[in-house]
Amino acid sequence: MKFIDSRNFNSSLSDMAQRLTNKGILVSTTDDYANIPGKTYVAQKIKMGIWIHLNHQYDDAIAVIANPKHEPTSRLTFEQMEKIRTEAKHQFGKIVESAFTKCITYFLALGLLFLLGYILINILL
Repeated sequence: MKFIDSRNFNSSLSDMAQRLTNKGILVSTTDDYANIPGKTYVAQKIKMGIWIHLNHQYDDAIAVIANPKHEPTSRLTFEQMEKIRTEAKHQFGKIVESAFTKCITYFLALGLLFLLGYILINILL
């Protein structure tokens, strides 16, 4: 995943993201994160730009930004892009679920150890 700063192009983030997507380049923008209500300090610190998800598409993205008529060498179909996005969301969900399960397990194990320690202290005293 590579980042292209918004200072490298003249159009809006959404317009450039749409142009790149239409050319078969898988992207996302920082635009969504910059408009979080009540988070102006954070929003000011976020670098504005476009994330190119597949490293091998980065050079094509730079070429499309410089020349809108450029045809990428590694173009994806909309179906391929949607499949990648869906799989990424699924993988993220699995990671979050796994982390949550581990936290709960550790918390319960710690609670059980505390309870056993408490019982042992009361038996020995």
